Amino acid sequence: MDDDTERGGMGIKRSTKIVAIIVIIFSVCSYNLIDFVIYVLVYLGVDNNKPGYLLLAKICLHSNLESHLLVSLSHI
Repeated sequence: MDDDTERGGMGIKRSTKIVAIIVIIFSVCSYNLIDFVIYVLVYLGVDNNKPGYLLLAKICLHSNLESHLLVSLSHI
């Protein structure tokens, strides 16, 4: 995962870390454990160049979205 900043941008790795830190802070403030775990995995995966963490975060995110969808549909 190269940090490509050729075009004057901040770079994907750096911006991903910033977003992950922001979501981690908000998830701690709102006591949202699932988002906390997902974005800690994202941060660690990007920071340590470990795509396995990113895959695990993607699986957790997918199951989290799926559970929210099922809860929303059950209220209809």
